[in-house]
Amino acid sequence: MESSHRLKLNHSVDHFEALQKVAERWSDTDPCIIREDCEIETRKHRVFIDLLHQPDDSLIPLCMADCIHNMRQALDHLAYRLAISLHRSDPPPNEDNTGFPITTTQTHFHSAVYAKIAPKKLMPKALYSALQAVQPHPGRHQHLWTLHELDNLDKHRFPPIVAGVVRGDRFHIGYFKGSYFVGPRLGPLEPETPVVEYIPDPNTDVHMDLSFAGEIALGKGSAVAPGALVLPLLRDIHTFIRQEVFGALEPFL
Repeated sequence: MESSHRLKLNHSVDHFEALQKVAERWSDTDPCIIREDCEIETRKHRVFIDLLHQPDDSLIPLCMADCIHNMRQALDHLAYRLAISLHRSDPPPNEDNTGFPITTTQTHFHSAVYAKIAPKKLMPKALYSALQAVQPHPGRHQHLWTLHELDNLDKHRFPPIVAGVVRGDRFHIGYFKGSYFVGPRLGPLEPETPVVEYIPDPNTDVHMDLSFAGEIALGKGSAVAPGALVLPLLRDIHTFIRQEVFGALEPFL
């Protein structure tokens, strides 16, 4: 049978795909309407996206939370297997305290790694370095810290309410000549905030082909990853665990 940490990570994909289907079902209702206007004095053209309705399906936070929790559990199962390997005992003597350390400072990591996996005398230097390399310390990737914080949040309540956003499915400019162009701004929708602004030169025609689709995101008021698109965020975390974490640590099992 495949190792438990791999099974947990694979199961997170099932929840991700369920979340994707729910999000696509909302997007397929065409909840976004394109609206344009022009300021007479400045000749600034603005393109807005108006939402007809938010993605309020209760399955969204449920599927998201399950996906997050399975990825966090995959890391803890990997730590448990490492503890068994290093202690040469199943279960390991620190069974009640095992877990995958996720810390933001070297000091916290140093104390956590020996308590959660194995004491220093049993810890190969190469394994210590590999565990340290995937930590979300300053200046590094923050995938594991985001996962850690989202999982902690779900212990008490759902992840932050998702907000309606847009992604650019098609954005083609056939012709534009002018001094000012901004956009497209993609991400959480804000009322009366244009996604595209431009000022064309006098007596010129602008030809654009715009198409936007609904997406889901963490609200801008979220304490964790505010404004992040949910599906790409979870996909990046999963890829990091599978490629970087498992790839670096499985040789020590």
